[in-house]
Amino acid sequence: MTVETHEDAQFPNGKLACSIKKFADLTDFGRTTIYEAIRDGSLVARKNGKRTVITAHDGMRWLKSLPPANSAAAA
Repeated sequence: MTVETHEDAQFPNGKLACSIKKFADLTDFGRTTIYEAIRDGSLVARKNGKRTVITAHDGMRWLKSLPPANSAAAA
């Protein structure tokens, strides 16, 4: 996903939100990791009835909050 800012974030298909399964597929993170991030509050999920989605904005914010691979916090 190449976007300039979170506010303009879209998924590669142009959609503004996607399911947890699709978000896991797009990011190569497992669903368990995604659900843990939602549970600990670091990733915001939104509900509409039974459907749970991740917005592109919230997904990008979460990805950018992860520590760089070469930092001490990543170890």
